[in-house]
Amino acid sequence: MKLFDIVPDRFFSILSSAKKELYIEAILLLRETARSSDLVVRRTYLHSLLSDRLGPLLTSDDFSEEENEYGVGDDVSSKVSIILRRLMECGWIQTEYASSSSFEENIIIPDYAVTIMDAIYAVMNESRQEYNGFVFSTYAVLKQSENDHDFRYTALDESYRHTSEFIESLKTLYNNIRRYMQRVSALGVNELLSDHFDNYAHDILKKVLDPIKRTDSVYRFKQPILSILESWSDSDEIISSLAAEERKRYPESDDTAAKEAVLRRINFVIDTYSSVQHTISMIENRHAEYTRAAIDRMRYMVSYDRGIRGLLTKILMHNDSNKTLSAMSDSITAITSRFLSFESLYDRVRHSDADDGEMEMVERTEISDNEAESLIVAFESTYSNDKIDDFIMSRLEGKEEVYTTDLGIENEEDSLLFILALMRSSELFSPFDMTIGKDEIESGGFILPNAVFRRKHG
Repeated sequence: MKLFDIVPDRFFSILSSAKKELYIEAILLLRETARSSDLVVRRTYLHSLLSDRLGPLLTSDDFSEEENEYGVGDDVSSKVSIILRRLMECGWIQTEYASSSSFEENIIIPDYAVTIMDAIYAVMNESRQEYNGFVFSTYAVLKQSENDHDFRYTALDESYRHTSEFIESLKTLYNNIRRYMQRVSALGVNELLSDHFDNYAHDILKKVLDPIKRTDSVYRFKQPILSILESWSDSDEIISSLAAEERKRYPESDDTAAKEAVLRRINFVIDTYSSVQHTISMIENRHAEYTRAAIDRMRYMVSYDRGIRGLLTKILMHNDSNKTLSAMSDSITAITSRFLSFESLYDRVRHSDADDGEMEMVERTEISDNEAESLIVAFESTYSNDKIDDFIMSRLEGKEEVYTTDLGIENEEDSLLFILALMRSSELFSPFDMTIGKDEIESGGFILPNAVFRRKHG
């Protein structure tokens, strides 16, 4: 069946109209209302809700064209009526009378509209599919079928479905990490930290990567899964039994086609778990690339002011071109700031009998390429991985874990190393792990998250 055999031709038109942002808000509000209602949504209730929630937007929007078309006023209530009418004309909603003796209308949302509404909500909120323990679920149903042979066909179906979803989740994860990598170079320090800890750490690390490596470990369940399915594949009796169940579900299949369908699903799961480690390694490599890129960006941003200050100092010290200095003075506003204190009123004169002698000319030199290169190298190595690791591991000496309060953060240098250590902890070869608590603490004059750093073993 084709898409527009199901969806009305004008269905997507409101998403490309001049008021698309307003219609998106109305659609999301409609979705929210439908999900919170028992069975039906009263049109009068939805009209009132849209008027209340979208009132400020509707007041400022120009509806003169629609008002002429539909012959209504320019008040908020009339504009809401236009929105509901447009949603109805484009197929997003339908209406029906509450009963044969009532003129009260209920709003009906077609199933295809619900699907698109959910997709819009997911995209706008950057929601990720929760990782559902696909590996353990596959193992569990297969293990249960070993105790109850009548459950084998259902177990095969379930293991095939879970494995398909598992692979799709890995593909999505791989592509999502790439999206975060693309954003790194465009973000400042605060935005990068927020994106990493509020989004990446939550959506990527906690939801998917951590379960794959810990609670839903492929290493733990892979071999039992393969053992069970390989024993099925080698048994003509089991394949025949599964094929018989397949023919009950699909009567049009003959015995040969049913056996092929069964073996195809078995081999898919076997092949997936035989090669999945390569896929996971690719994901871990991409995760490491993202973490390195984020840390390098942090190093650059926190060192940026110092690097610029050093370059300006060299330019001012070694450039003897009045033209260059004049051009700089036109582009840069620099002033001298002073303050007055009780010590400013008197300064003891210091006498000296030494002969000042002849004044020496200051030698001016140009910045060579080698000097520039060494400056860049020094710039990039200001906060190396070794320095970050030493900052944490020196505090972990003789301990298994330390808290933010144990790190002795006293100055800006310590606070920057602390921030970089938070990001470094998620790298594959970092010698420590980290967990961030919900509360914040004050240390050395800085407001910092209360994190726990733990020594890695093995």
